Amino acid sequence: MTSAEAQNLAESTIIANYDDVIGTAPRGQTISAAGAAVEETQNGAQAYGFFTQTLANDIYYEVRAYGRYNYLAQNPLFPTVDVSNINNPMGYGFAGFLGYNFHPNELVDITPYVRLNYLKNMTIVYEDSNGNFINSSTVTEMLGAKFAFKVIKGFTPYFNFSAGLQQSQLTGNFDSGPTPNTTLSSTVNQVITIAEIGFNFKVSQSSSLIPYWQYITSANNPDSVAKAPYDQGGFNISSLTTTQQAIGLKFSTAW
Repeated sequence: MTSAEAQNLAESTIIANYDDVIGTAPRGQTISAAGAAVEETQNGAQAYGFFTQTLANDIYYEVRAYGRYNYLAQNPLFPTVDVSNINNPMGYGFAGFLGYNFHPNELVDITPYVRLNYLKNMTIVYEDSNGNFINSSTVTEMLGAKFAFKVIKGFTPYFNFSAGLQQSQLTGNFDSGPTPNTTLSSTVNQVITIAEIGFNFKVSQSSSLIPYWQYITSANNPDSVAKAPYDQGGFNISSLTTTQQAIGLKFSTAW
């Protein structure tokens, strides 16, 4: 066997033993992975592509690029904002993760991480045929941890929990307010938590399908402009604590 063949065999063995849980890797090995996911919520559908590595020194990082189609539907996180009556703008965004993969035993991996998001029109969005609108630019800072449970070869459930602060900068206008045809700005601060349960199914030596479910909570704190009614020049956003659910399916291939 040549040295190149031996190296290829060793790499194949590493991938064969990898459980395909993003954010983890066999101890002392580097795993790279890329893929895509689709997610469905009550008020929109989104997709993202990702690239990730967990290095031999257990450092984990991941980058994502999102696109979102916003439905003409109520956003459960902002239930006092009216439903649009014309097509909403598309949303897009980016996310980055940085963490460390711990191996407490042979059956469990734990990966705590920091997550940063930038999202455009992926949180609050509104459009109507009278020219009224709300657009949003959102920054999120979260801390989280993923717990992977190596139940049997080829099937690895995981639990992922994160919490942090989110700030949405809003711009918009309502002609029913005291300053029609004037674009207004406001801010909504939020405390966000995301609980995710997923299941990694290996469909080949290097590829996995990962269905998952998310439960999201948001404690909203709008400023005076954001919470003012439309006819008073605001965006009618309440200080409610709200919830939303999402389902998703991810495809990942590793090397």
